[in-house]
Amino acid sequence: MLKNPARPGELLWEAVIEDRHLTIESAAVVLGVDEAELRACCEGQAPVTAALAEAIAAGFGGGADLWLRLQQSYDRAQARLATQEEAGARLAAS
Repeated sequence: MLKNPARPGELLWEAVIEDRHLTIESAAVVLGVDEAELRACCEGQAPVTAALAEAIAAGFGGGADLWLRLQQSYDRAQARLATQEEAGARLAAS
């Protein structure tokens, strides 16, 4: 497993939306999702939700499960890093 995988929204932007020469606005129309939700996801401010994953699969192909696994992998990596930082801080304080 990667130590710090890319944010799924970043992958969505670079490998799917930008690769198709779309804007966030036009991609939101293709996907049938709220533009603000899609923008927040691509900017790393919101996760890929189950509903968004289904929309990506329907609008651009592929499977929703892939996007959900990417999100889960990212979330787990962030939790692991936070736990390691907390453990290091506790060790330094003792």
